[in-house]
Amino acid sequence: MTYHDRERGEATIYAFYAALPVNDFDSTHLWRGTAREVPQLLSDLGGTYGRSPTNLWPADHSWFVCTDWDLSGTKVSGSEALIERIKLHPILDTIDWTPPA
Repeated sequence: MTYHDRERGEATIYAFYAALPVNDFDSTHLWRGTAREVPQLLSDLGGTYGRSPTNLWPADHSWFVCTDWDLSGTKVSGSEALIERIKLHPILDTIDWTPPA
């Protein structure tokens, strides 16, 4: 298991990379650290990975981010207030999506 644990008194964030995007079916790629440390996982910044994590979530489970690497899309689940803040961000493109009944 690839595992990273550096906390600096900030909220703990988990970053998981699925086997297919990292082309490694023998190891689990789960990192624990702070939100500030997530960009350090990317190869452009000296890290191991060429893409963002497949999943991100905080230790308190208050939100969840799922990135579908082959469709170039990301789904964010969380409180209404969080979703509204994301939708109001000036550089993010968002759509509202409700699964079919």
